[in-house]
Amino acid sequence: TTSGNLATMAAYDDSFNGGETDLFVAKLDPTPDLIYSTYLGGAGKDWTGENFHSIAIDASGLIYVTGITSSTYFTGTQEYGYDKICGGAVSCTTSQPDGIIAVLDPTEEGEDGLLYASYLGGNGIDQGKTVSVDGDGKVYVAGLTFEGDLDAIYGTCTGSAGASFVASIDPTKVYTESLVYMACIYATDVWEITTDISGTIYLTGEAFQGLPLTPDALDTTVEPGYSDAFLTVLNPEGNSL
Repeated sequence: TTSGNLATMAAYDDSFNGGETDLFVAKLDPTPDLIYSTYLGGAGKDWTGENFHSIAIDASGLIYVTGITSSTYFTGTQEYGYDKICGGAVSCTTSQPDGIIAVLDPTEEGEDGLLYASYLGGNGIDQGKTVSVDGDGKVYVAGLTFEGDLDAIYGTCTGSAGASFVASIDPTKVYTESLVYMACIYATDVWEITTDISGTIYLTGEAFQGLPLTPDALDTTVEPGYSDAFLTVLNPEGNSL
């Protein structure tokens, strides 16, 4: 939103943070009446556009959101995040944003309403695009990166075709301890992520030449200059297809 007078209710943050845009999160009851609304962001541009926004809710009602930002201080990242620096060695810009992940408790107002926040990315363009949460409260964020400086335990994170990253995060912990693992799937642009009760991760989206395949893959080719849909399944440890 670019609005400085967004209707807020039970908010973590009830004021616009400056810059050009902020994120917002709102909750409506079935009536529909507004029962929760908050700003979320920093002093730069914060987007949750069509391809760069996702929201998930767990069984207790906690809210998980991901998107992209160019704010050098996105709220909560310094207090909780495994990645506190927007852009890594190269400061974020509107053309080189970072992904973000945030966890909100809509039953708490003020500072207690933000449970976790972190940047997701490295020195170049990184986008948080989809988020899922399992029954144990582990968060799985997937997005797009063109950088090789992500600390991935599986896969290649750089190249002209880009790569999808998957970050497994434990939001009950802080700083580097909150990152369970990072993995990358080369030559893909992820659109959706989900998990099952065992922690197995399922990714789908757009794939290009170079996608890593398993021996029993249903389709092993992509026509030059074109893309296909893909389905990739990662084991719960994030280190193998």
